[in-house]
Amino acid sequence: MNPKKDVSRLRERRVRSGVGRRLHEASQLPYTLRQDAQAHWGAGVELAAPRENGCYTGPVISSGAYLVQRVDEKSVIVHRLADVDVSANDNLRRRASENRLSGVQMQIRYVGASAEARFHDPERAAIEEIFGRIHQSAEERFGRGTDSYGAFARQLDEVKQALIEKLRPCPSPSSATRATTARYSRWVARCP
Repeated sequence: MNPKKDVSRLRERRVRSGVGRRLHEASQLPYTLRQDAQAHWGAGVELAAPRENGCYTGPVISSGAYLVQRVDEKSVIVHRLADVDVSANDNLRRRASENRLSGVQMQIRYVGASAEARFHDPERAAIEEIFGRIHQSAEERFGRGTDSYGAFARQLDEVKQALIEKLRPCPSPSSATRATTARYSRWVARCP
């Protein structure tokens, strides 16, 4: 293995994916962030700054002006909260204003130097990825415009939706209000 070729391949991959420079240096971060991350995820974690046009997924802990996100076994990305837009979801916006983002699974996607945060459901993402791959294989095998592909794709979508519905948690009776009683009854009928 040639280390110079490996580095050039990595740079080439970053250029193709659009991932750019680091938005800030990890050495500029407060030491307390490192301590918080190590206390939460172990002493061996490495802190890094996000990159332009990067996408990061994982649980976060909120630490003042920063969001610390675990993206791998030993990798932690530190986002500046001022750079992250949490207005995509009312619940997420409310949690951010109440400083209750710790423990939330999030996907933070950068466009240039600014980011947008969304809730992330790892189980649903895995289902979407698996069914996406099955669709791709079916398209290669049957051809996109054929009747057999269309019927198969519709059946796959139905199965995927059924799986996603099963993943949704069943609400507790105390969470039902008068306005949602009918919906709650239908929901409970579907729950095992």
